[in-house]
Amino acid sequence: MENSNREQHNNYGKRPLWQWVAIYVVIALVIYGGLYYFFLNKNGTYNANLSASNMPTNAPIPTGAPQTGAVQMAVTGTDFAFNPSTITVSAGQSVQLTFKNKGQYSHNLTIPDLNAQTKTIQPGQQAIITFTPTRAGSFEYLCTVPGHADRGMIGTIMVR
Repeated sequence: MENSNREQHNNYGKRPLWQWVAIYVVIALVIYGGLYYFFLNKNGTYNANLSASNMPTNAPIPTGAPQTGAVQMAVTGTDFAFNPSTITVSAGQSVQLTFKNKGQYSHNLTIPDLNAQTKTIQPGQQAIITFTPTRAGSFEYLCTVPGHADRGMIGTIMVR
């Protein structure tokens, strides 16, 4: 009798190979899903799919050279905020915006409704974009690095 109890105890917890394979497949899918959500998702809540390669062809091209006649503005990015968080410009007026990254992480400044975006820059760097808003309204600008807008890296452009 003692021998049969020992046999049952030794078999306790042993799973067939197919169950182990199923467990590892589920674990792998959960890990892949997490990685996809945080790093690979191109259609995030804050339109993280805007990049230089897939922006509309009428989008302003980022430039480092000052343009004459453009209203010059500066926005500073920190972890995780923009300063100022609201800027006001006039419709039809060319705007040259200098984005300075004073945070500890990579950031960018994207204005989805105006088809304008800086490249993602490292701490201590700056990027310049020029755009001309054609209609009045309130437009959101944000950092499209995953998770940054969720943490508060959002601002507003008021176009009069």
